[in-house]
Amino acid sequence: HGKGKNEGFRMINMLARTTRAHCSGVSRRVRVPRESVVVTYSRSSGPGGQNVNKVSTKASLRLDVSERSAWWLPPAVRERLLERQRGAVTKSGELLLSCDETRSQARNLALGLERLQAAVDEASVEPREYVDRRSLPETEGRRHERVREKRQHGRKKESRASRRVTFE
Repeated sequence: HGKGKNEGFRMINMLARTTRAHCSGVSRRVRVPRESVVVTYSRSSGPGGQNVNKVSTKASLRLDVSERSAWWLPPAVRERLLERQRGAVTKSGELLLSCDETRSQARNLALGLERLQAAVDEASVEPREYVDRRSLPETEGRRHERVREKRQHGRKKESRASRRVTFE
């Protein structure tokens, strides 16, 4: 009872600060502009008694990720976001996210915005290029490492053989 009107905004600011701290590996952070997110509220499912029947606490967020609407989103990030979130993207190019975990509308909104930002942050990280070690030229250190691994593997197999029981 008795939480202030600004509870949701305080929660959003707090989550934004913690999210920023966790994403230090992102080279250039892409912030989701709040004005580009369309939020609707509806009644939530699950436990909650009379509260569930009366209060619209489920927050549904829509973000249009098409080129004309999400001009702030770099093309490479947009492609990765659409690929990784393909199950949540409509045919018209809107990313849908909903949150109904808590009984508070403000907290559900904050959690939804945090997840949306996390999805964009994840798409902002360029995937590392896979390098097949076998195709690289063999250096002395790499050769020693390979031989050490072979010996270790052989010892492991040898130790298994000594435990084998024969029935003769």
